[in-house]
Amino acid sequence: DIYTLLYLVFIFLMITWIVSFPKSGNTFLRLMLAEYFYSNNYDKNNFNLLSNISQYPNISLFKNLLNEKSSFYDFYFCKNYWHDHQKFLIKKNKLLLKTHNTFYHLESFFTTNEITKCAIYLIRDPRNVFLSLKDYIKEDDEKTLEYMLGDIFRSEYYKNNKVQHTHIGNWETNFLSWQKSLIHFPIKFVKYEDLATNTKEEFLKILLFLKNYMDINIDTNKVNQIVENNSFEKLSKREKLTGFPEASYNGDSKFFNKGLARNYKKELSNSIINQIEKKFYNTMLKFNYL
Repeated sequence: DIYTLLYLVFIFLMITWIVSFPKSGNTFLRLMLAEYFYSNNYDKNNFNLLSNISQYPNISLFKNLLNEKSSFYDFYFCKNYWHDHQKFLIKKNKLLLKTHNTFYHLESFFTTNEITKCAIYLIRDPRNVFLSLKDYIKEDDEKTLEYMLGDIFRSEYYKNNKVQHTHIGNWETNFLSWQKSLIHFPIKFVKYEDLATNTKEEFLKILLFLKNYMDINIDTNKVNQIVENNSFEKLSKREKLTGFPEASYNGDSKFFNKGLARNYKKELSNSIINQIEKKFYNTMLKFNYL
């Protein structure tokens, strides 16, 4: 009947989040999902497809709500706007979004079960996150450690000069906040190391998870091609040839730099390793990083 149809439409039109602490494989997964959902020709230069899974919050998503008397900074700190804005994006068919934001935003939740269908959270060994982050933000060990261990509210600039303000928290509080979102909606946790090492198997698991909440078909031929297109070596070469739209605005650092070649045992001091392991002991143990 009409009520059942309206209910099904409502359930379908909800947001799926791709979530992580920075430099944890979020973009790698977004590239594959964007190619899977938004390309029919196995686009081998798929950086342009990333715009289909936008960063949230991002000033470009808020432009219709801002005027000369208000700023994105004002909006970010107005908790009453967040859920209304996400409903607005659903009407605009923005149903896949990326975020580094914690699940807790100011005095309210970042999103709700009326808005969000499900989420995928990527987690990576924080000792290797430290190395990738240091290269990306072009800071010394002390500043990078502050970013990793502190309660971070960060403004980020990319080469397209767009800015977003994001409450990231530290590596562990970011994860823990989204772990608690399980009481609101389903969330799948994925280790970056598994995704990068067994890409096809893990990507299929992610698609099967999404199939529970989306009307999608699992096309193994397309999965095979996408996995081949998005090997770390090919992404790195593609970035060298064409540039990458989300590369850091701060300097000329590569986005696809080392991937699994990161080795904290060779590149990090014992002092930094010990600080990270002490701070994040429980969560690192949970994911077998210790």
